[in-house]
Amino acid sequence: MASFGSIGPYEAGRAESWDEYCERLDQFFIANEVSDPAKQRAIFLSVVGGETYGKLRSLVAPQKPGEMPLKELLTHLQRHFEPRPSETVARFRFFTFCRAEGQSVQDYIAKLRKLSEHCNFGSFLSAMIRDRLICGVNSDAIQTRLLSESNLTLERAAEIAVALEAAGHDVQELRSGFRDREGGSIQVSTADVHRVDRAPRAAAEAGADRDRSTRRWGAGVRQVTGQRSAGDSRKPSKSSASVASGNDAKYRCWRCLSGQHLDRNCPFKLRRCFECSRLGHTRAAHRAGTVHVVEEDFEVEAAEPAAEQVGQVDEDVYDLFSCNSASKRPPIVITAELSGKPVQMELDTGASASLISEELYESMWPASDLPLQDCPQRFRTYTGEEIKIRGVAEVDVAVDGAPAVRLPLMVVHGKGPSLFGRNWLEKIRLNWNKLFGKCSVYTLSAMSHVRKVEDEFPAVFQEGLGRYTGGPVSLHQDSSVKPRFFKARPVPLARQQRVEDELKRLEEAGIIRPVSHSEWAAPIVVVPKHNGELRLCGDFRLTVNRATALEQYPLPKVDELLPKLSGCAVFSKLDLRQAYNQVELSPESQKLATINTSKGLYSFVRLAYGIHSAPAIFQRIMTSLLAGIPHVTVFLDDVLVGGRDVAEHDRALREVLSRMSSAGLRLNKKKCSLRVPDVTYLGYRISGSGVHPTSEKQRAILEAPAPADVSQLRAWLGLLNYYN
Repeated sequence: MASFGSIGPYEAGRAESWDEYCERLDQFFIANEVSDPAKQRAIFLSVVGGETYGKLRSLVAPQKPGEMPLKELLTHLQRHFEPRPSETVARFRFFTFCRAEGQSVQDYIAKLRKLSEHCNFGSFLSAMIRDRLICGVNSDAIQTRLLSESNLTLERAAEIAVALEAAGHDVQELRSGFRDREGGSIQVSTADVHRVDRAPRAAAEAGADRDRSTRRWGAGVRQVTGQRSAGDSRKPSKSSASVASGNDAKYRCWRCLSGQHLDRNCPFKLRRCFECSRLGHTRAAHRAGTVHVVEEDFEVEAAEPAAEQVGQVDEDVYDLFSCNSASKRPPIVITAELSGKPVQMELDTGASASLISEELYESMWPASDLPLQDCPQRFRTYTGEEIKIRGVAEVDVAVDGAPAVRLPLMVVHGKGPSLFGRNWLEKIRLNWNKLFGKCSVYTLSAMSHVRKVEDEFPAVFQEGLGRYTGGPVSLHQDSSVKPRFFKARPVPLARQQRVEDELKRLEEAGIIRPVSHSEWAAPIVVVPKHNGELRLCGDFRLTVNRATALEQYPLPKVDELLPKLSGCAVFSKLDLRQAYNQVELSPESQKLATINTSKGLYSFVRLAYGIHSAPAIFQRIMTSLLAGIPHVTVFLDDVLVGGRDVAEHDRALREVLSRMSSAGLRLNKKKCSLRVPDVTYLGYRISGSGVHPTSEKQRAILEAPAPADVSQLRAWLGLLNYYN
């Protein structure tokens, strides 16, 4: 008996969904009058395909698919291939779906019906689809017409929208209609194009009258094509006939002499020739005499890459465009995590590569942490000037909590904004609704807000070291401990000059002062900082920490700080410049905090790193200073300000900066992030959607080596429990 239709194997990931496959299977059984459940199961298992059968066998193990009812088998595969989505997520997808460019209204309505399948709208389904059609149709004319209707139903809305869409297409067709000329007819297209291709010189001279039909209109061209008049018996030229058809295998593009494409698809259509500076061809084509271009009034992309030989293109020259708009609109700013460090970058689709300045690179990474390699490419600005590249580094890039992607980052000489370019956009999917929708308040006003805050509180962001105005602090000495004096430790020869320069800087900043005699003296410890600089600390374990009582003020736990930020969607992260050094020591305590160096004895005038009471002292000062301000957390020198909205955040930020200014404290402007949608704080990424682990911590956990002994096992368990 012949069968009607056929059911092929199911291939996951293709256009057909599992529900659609099951519906076709049911119709196949009905059409072929297959009612026996065992036979239905046998047919299904025979046609479903080897890959799907293998998955089914794994899902029902230890049973075999041939031993179970067909309905149960279909249910198992339904749960595997298309688990029922969350109603909230389904409604989010429905309400955020907009009509794409080129998508018809009917296709848009059909897609809305598909998205509403798991939304559980019930009796409100038609009203919801109608409202989403009006809001997401992406056509001012259709939207205006629908909003003017009263008592609008879905059927009426669809009818109006389809009619207006069809009318728009009809208007375009009428505008590109036919005009009679010399007994024949020619088709007039009003689409703007950038240049007109002429026939070779001999053919152009023979058809001069015909060429006059091409007119220039402002920045574009009205292109005239179509049928010849009845009296025109001239043969079409090769450039117009064989090129248009694309069937001439021997044809070479006259713009670049390449035989791989037609002239209308040439990549040099919008570039200038290095020989004559005209548009639309290469230097090699100019020298070969094949150029026949009408130059028009439009902006070109950039200068032509050098092409010394026929068909040769220098593919290692890239364009970096960043044009300032006359409307002075602020840039769109993205906070990206680069190897675990948050960096604010301007979204620039005109830049072919992502880059940061040399200044930012040196302030965030020492050469040993993020080494640079030679950059094989060259880059130019819009006007053709070559950009000097210091090097390229491989960084792990994460945006909005997505998994990190390993990408190249260019470091350029000089100062300038960080650019998020096209090469990253190809690998990282941005939340465009967030950029241009709810969170536009961050992207469109963050930079201007930073400048406004700096102007309002100049003392806080001023360069140099601040001085806490709350008075000096004292270290409580145990009188029973005898003074301890240690000689200076040798410094590696490679670091001697840098250590002496740092001592000089500390003395000029008023952090230390030279002394000729002291009963107390501790050797120094040289600590490399993340930006490549050195931090000099005294080994006060041998002196001060033995002779003074430990200050009793507990540091807050992460579990105590994070609840204060509940509900916040806007954040500012503040970092104090050389935090401990902004607090003065009492004269008696200065005698205890003496260090012995290769240049002699120095006493710390300010609170020094390495003193065991310093964290508790500074935490007490900062907690008392910023007490009572909502949504503000303090952990030593890191202050995080939050707000449920921009207004609440700005009030809290101004209060924090006002108190810091009155207290004489100063911030490190390079490490501060103001009015941003998410920040990295105490090993967590905090945003309006909640608290998340950072990509750097996740990578450290995933890449941690297997423990080989008890000590390593404890360290590994501690790493796992960081987010527990």
